[in-house]
Amino acid sequence: MSLFVGGVHGESTLEQSASRLITALGEKGYHDTAIAVLDQLSGNEAVSDAFREKIPLWRANERVASVREASDIEQRQRAYERSISDLKQLLKGDQDPSVAAEAAPARSGDDGVS
Repeated sequence: MSLFVGGVHGESTLEQSASRLITALGEKGYHDTAIAVLDQLSGNEAVSDAFREKIPLWRANERVASVREASDIEQRQRAYERSISDLKQLLKGDQDPSVAAEAAPARSGDDGVS
């Protein structure tokens, strides 16, 4: 799954670099590493609130992508449950509706479901 996480006006250099890194990691299949980067970014004070608001959605997408081809049902279920938790975190806040649009899958035809 490829996420569009960059190119937003007003992002700092750190945020733009992090966006590119997360996208590249996901495209190469390093979903666990992308999640670890997202976890680090969520606690980084140099990251804007607007950027931080997108992290739960990106994390949920990476979790689902990490088990998309796994045959272990329990592993998939755990990843889905953690993704649901990430999405609930996103819904708890008062985020701008554009947060989901900015963090949505970038490839045309990629609906995030397989």
